Amino acid sequence: MEGFGAPGGETAGLIRDFDWGSTSLGPMEAWPQSLKTTVQIMLGSPVAMVLLWGPQGVLIYNDAYARFADRKHPEILGMPVREAWPEIADFNSDIYARVLGGETLSLRDQLLVLSRSGEPEAIYLDLDYSPVPDESGRPAGELVIVVETTQRRADRMKLADERARLEAMFEAAPSFIGLLEGPEHRFVLANAAYRRLVGGRELVGLTVAEALPEVVEQGFIGLLDQVRTTGQAVIMSAAPVELNTGPGGAVETHYLDFVYQPLKDADGAITGVFVEGYDVTGLYATTEALKASEARKSVLVELNTRIAGLNDPEEISFTAAEILARHMGVDRAGYGLIDRERETISIARDWNAPGVQSLAGVLQFRDYGSYIEQLKQGVTVVIADAREDERTRETAGALEGINARSFVNMPVTEEGSFVALLYLNHGERRDWTEAELGLIREVASVTRSAVERRRAEDALRASEAQFRAFAQAVPNHVWASRPDGHLYWFNEQVYAYVGLEPGALEGLEGWGAVVHPDDLPGAVEAWTRSLSTGETYHTEFRIRRHDGAWRWFTVRAEPVRDGDGAVTQWVGANIDIDDLKALNATLESRVRDAVAHRMQAEQALHQSQKMETVGQLTGGVAHDFNNLLTPIVGALDMLQRRPGNDARASRLIEGALTAADRAKTLVHRLLAFSRRQHLEPRAVDVGAVLETLRDLIARSLGPGIALRFRVQPGLPAAQVDPNQLELALLNLAVNARDAMGEEGTLSITAEAVDCGPHGCVRISVADTGAGMDAETLARAVEPFFTTKEVGRGTGLGLSSVKGLAEQSGGEFSLESEVGRGTTAILTLPAAAGPAEPERSEPEMGAVAGGRAVILLVDDEAGVRLGAADMLTEAGYTVVEASGPTEAIRDVEGGLAFDLLITDYAMPGMSGARLAAALKEKRPDLPVLLTTGYASMREGDVEGLPRLAKPFRQAELISAVRAVLRR
Repeated sequence: MEGFGAPGGETAGLIRDFDWGSTSLGPMEAWPQSLKTTVQIMLGSPVAMVLLWGPQGVLIYNDAYARFADRKHPEILGMPVREAWPEIADFNSDIYARVLGGETLSLRDQLLVLSRSGEPEAIYLDLDYSPVPDESGRPAGELVIVVETTQRRADRMKLADERARLEAMFEAAPSFIGLLEGPEHRFVLANAAYRRLVGGRELVGLTVAEALPEVVEQGFIGLLDQVRTTGQAVIMSAAPVELNTGPGGAVETHYLDFVYQPLKDADGAITGVFVEGYDVTGLYATTEALKASEARKSVLVELNTRIAGLNDPEEISFTAAEILARHMGVDRAGYGLIDRERETISIARDWNAPGVQSLAGVLQFRDYGSYIEQLKQGVTVVIADAREDERTRETAGALEGINARSFVNMPVTEEGSFVALLYLNHGERRDWTEAELGLIREVASVTRSAVERRRAEDALRASEAQFRAFAQAVPNHVWASRPDGHLYWFNEQVYAYVGLEPGALEGLEGWGAVVHPDDLPGAVEAWTRSLSTGETYHTEFRIRRHDGAWRWFTVRAEPVRDGDGAVTQWVGANIDIDDLKALNATLESRVRDAVAHRMQAEQALHQSQKMETVGQLTGGVAHDFNNLLTPIVGALDMLQRRPGNDARASRLIEGALTAADRAKTLVHRLLAFSRRQHLEPRAVDVGAVLETLRDLIARSLGPGIALRFRVQPGLPAAQVDPNQLELALLNLAVNARDAMGEEGTLSITAEAVDCGPHGCVRISVADTGAGMDAETLARAVEPFFTTKEVGRGTGLGLSSVKGLAEQSGGEFSLESEVGRGTTAILTLPAAAGPAEPERSEPEMGAVAGGRAVILLVDDEAGVRLGAADMLTEAGYTVVEASGPTEAIRDVEGGLAFDLLITDYAMPGMSGARLAAALKEKRPDLPVLLTTGYASMREGDVEGLPRLAKPFRQAELISAVRAVLRR
């Protein structure tokens, strides 16, 4: 997987350097090609992707997912998914089981509570799950595409709220408002005031001629046609309109003030007509009322006309204030936003008569009176004279200082909350009429509606711009369609891929030109079905690239719905899956080729499982056997050196010790096979070791077998435990001798070979014996397998050599052929430096100890009692503890001691953890670990001296003295 560094970024480097051998996936070089290829494809994607592999769902992911995981990265790399995300373990387990069953899943806006940064947070995600097959064709993993949609969902909900508020304001507006679309003038909007005007008739969805047939002959449809043709607004004042609104549908005459305003799209094309007006029939009854209506109409018409082309909410507010102020002849008019808690108004801009100063800025209401409480309740405050009104009498001077002796403050509320204020100020006393207050209310309502409409349109444009920017930025093909299937937009990646000019694919059929002819019917059928049912569109077809090549894509489109559930548009994406399809085809071919070898693979798997089971069993048995041997060896050792033994007792003790040593050797082989023996690897001169063993091997071979040694000059040191290497070489020599019988040649060769960071040392032991057939060779390193007669071997020799090699980071193999002998090859990693000098062994007779106080902790009573006797006889004071809990209780009770000797493997707490707990209070505390086998986590016991069980008294005392000397 050397290519991970280039396209995959930082995470690729982490994957390459990760110790995958510690996971269920095994070393990277042993990964199946399907896993390697999927990881390579994933690392090249800028979209957050994570691969779960194997029964545990081990995590492998790319840089984008690392950023999504936040502080959990890089800890979760290589971790099973349940451990990596414990907060959603059951959710992930359910999904993973379904995907491994062959399902492909897509979840949209899925709510999950994750602890990415240490604290739980609710987030929304789009999740796409796809099964990834291995070489057998069955799903072995799951590829997940992760897109966080939390902000997008919040934006969408906010936009929906804004639209709902606008619709509520539109529905509650006092003027009748409608929106007509198309040349036939079909109602698409009509508020409650419009419906009341026409006697409660339903309008939306009908043309004007269908909904209001009585107006056809009155010329109003001709006016609508004129607006669509000329693009010029039509304004009518007190226009008589006959409507069927009387009892039983009788005709009644209404006098209406209204405007027909053309609506244009971004290209200037007229798309519809906006209708707004008032029923002024009641006001038309008198001349004075008619004049007021004319004036009011003039203000509203001017207001609607001038703000129709404005987009800036601030400019709309200023224009409304200016029109209202000029019409009423006041000194100032303005519009400001309210901070209810601080009781302030923020004014960006206001209209002022000549010589009158602007109030732009932030004003405190309480500086000018006590009327703020009424404004908070939504009540319009009308002050004819600040000097006379009790709410402003004390602050009249401040009001007159800003030309506001008389004023109207009209609150604007939103969802019952005081949010804005329309105000008119005059420097002299003024009595405000009901007609004027009514006009102010109408102007405030129209202004607020226009401002909110512009803000909603700005939000919509910003949302659409954000979507388009995102769609242009992603590497995939993104497109959009109207509800009827008309494709109106493609991102730049689509046109760059197909090599066509922008716009060439738009419409109902344009996209079909780049779809493979064989795939087009199915694609059209699926698209038609989705348009009809509103279900997600999901299919696969080939798309022609600009160079003429056809590549497979998975194509998916989701419907976008309004608040009523109706589809307003479709948003789709195309993802290139050509490489994956090719991979699947390759995998299918390889699966067919592998069927012939299936039985062989199953046998290999069965053998591997059997070896692992036996290894675990023998490791556990060896551990327990060492605990049993420790008190036996210790007791026999002490009895042998006790004075006064007669000859018979000495022989019995010597025989028992010999048997115990043989048992110790057997246990050692069991541990070596199970790879649980404690090793002390160091830089070893292999040539010197062979030279030391030369005489011993020669004597064991017999006179008829020739011994040949060949050591390469300048051979580097090997990184291995020297004692275990000697035992392994003796095992191989004895096996070779037994294979040759009384005559033959044994050749031992040591040479350097290229492998690993520092190279390797290869030791070959070749005999000229009978050799092995294929069946025997396949089982030769199995534990307890032997071709020797009963009593001549345990069947652990070769398996222990294999265990030493693998535990040392090397390899062991056999080459054999019937009639041509056998060669055993032991390959060990070369050391980084020169060989270390030989270490002296303790003298078995040296048992003199010292006066130190020793805390001895072991859950095995026999081991603990035997070790205590050895230490006590040597002069040490021993305090025994049956486990970590008792030891900690003794120390907390004030026990003073000089050395801790503790077993490593104990129930509840390991010896290493016990030592760490005691060292928190005594950092310089000497510690000696004893263990029946070495399946210890090296990080726990780093720097702590260890003594392997079983041990004699001299070995124990020597280790104690060495630790105390440190």
